[in-house]
Amino acid sequence: MLKKTFAIIMILAALAGCNEQQPELLIHNQINIVGLASPVYLNPNTTHIYLTDYFMDISRIDSIYIGQYKVNYQKGSEKIIFIANELTPELNEMKVWIKGVPFSILLRRSDKIKHTFSFDPEGVDYNSIRIKGNFNGWNPSATELFPEDGIWKTSELLNPGIYQYLYVLDGKEVLDPANSDSIDNNIGGYNSALQIGNPDPSVPHLFTAEFEEDDHEIDLGITRKTDNFFVFWENYLLSEDFVEFDEDELEIRIPANANKMERSYIRAWASNRDGVSNDILIPLAYGKPIFDPNSLTREDKEYMIIYNIMVDRFYDGNTSNNFKVDDPEILPEANWYGGDIAGIRQKIDDGFFEDLGVNTLWISPIILNPDDAWGLFPEPRTKFSGYHGYWPISFTQIDYRFGTESEFTELVNTSHAHNMNFLLDIVANHVHQNHPVYVANPHWATDLYLADGG
Repeated sequence: MLKKTFAIIMILAALAGCNEQQPELLIHNQINIVGLASPVYLNPNTTHIYLTDYFMDISRIDSIYIGQYKVNYQKGSEKIIFIANELTPELNEMKVWIKGVPFSILLRRSDKIKHTFSFDPEGVDYNSIRIKGNFNGWNPSATELFPEDGIWKTSELLNPGIYQYLYVLDGKEVLDPANSDSIDNNIGGYNSALQIGNPDPSVPHLFTAEFEEDDHEIDLGITRKTDNFFVFWENYLLSEDFVEFDEDELEIRIPANANKMERSYIRAWASNRDGVSNDILIPLAYGKPIFDPNSLTREDKEYMIIYNIMVDRFYDGNTSNNFKVDDPEILPEANWYGGDIAGIRQKIDDGFFEDLGVNTLWISPIILNPDDAWGLFPEPRTKFSGYHGYWPISFTQIDYRFGTESEFTELVNTSHAHNMNFLLDIVANHVHQNHPVYVANPHWATDLYLADGG
């Protein structure tokens, strides 16, 4: 009897030891942030951080800290303003306190570099010199140069990377004569090419290394020198009670809170003077890392494999709703092709998407577009139909060339029956000029190209 009692005591001691090895986090028992809070990418100077983008009820916020400094926050305000300088770290924490519990949001310093474009007119008089490139949506109205001591100049803040661009001299597009680097534009010409920043910075790299189940510990490997790191469970920053750094390894102890949740996440970042590492996202099932991708479901957003469909150009499942615009100024390529809702549903039933491994469909807008031709492109000269769906003249009516409400309902039900998510592209920031809202309120419209190029 004594031996049995001693054995029971030993087992209880061992269990107690396990509990001590897996400490618990102080967390809030109500949902304040839906999902995982995405990092805030700071501007090089002033950043407006909108708290309503993260918190369901900002009236619950008591105070805010960035790093060790308390923010001058007026209770109930929708945003705070952060001004960066040369001392702003690559990574930082914004800690938002609600009823004695801190929620953490990662702040990431801007990597943008100021670059000055200079054009020497070499004695030629120009009325206007602009730039179009992949940094401004190929919109020359967004980037204008101005003369300065005979040289036309403008400055842009650009992230590290390779950019393509052209100068537009009084409407004529030319390569940058001061830049010998160019790249094929895939339509028979070339664009000037510009490298911003170091193409191969020595930033840290994180990778998953090992899971020690007995210790409830995840080990991450780190290559290259690391000055700082941040590890989150859900939206809570893990302290040194949970994370230990040893030169080339991060040892992360999973909080006991995770054991009660069907799905939670560990996230990690590292940084040094050269920049920020890749981010690591580890899904947990009741406190244990998921190793088998088949254990993830379509409800895990990070596991979504998306197929984007331009409805009219995909598959014609119902020829009775084919109606091309009868206008000789539209080239056939710019007219309706006949793809429709019925065609997508048929391809789901055929197993087309399943064979590709797709679990999420994202389709172009299907609300009503105009019946006639609009726009005029110079080369090749053509007007356009509304086959793309982005010229809405209704917010709710399905375009008859795509199908009916009942067909759409059947499409959504079919996708769910095949265990697929269904995403619908919605036009929310513009309407066609025939839309009743514009017809009744033309003064609401802004210029097509805004000052910031948007």
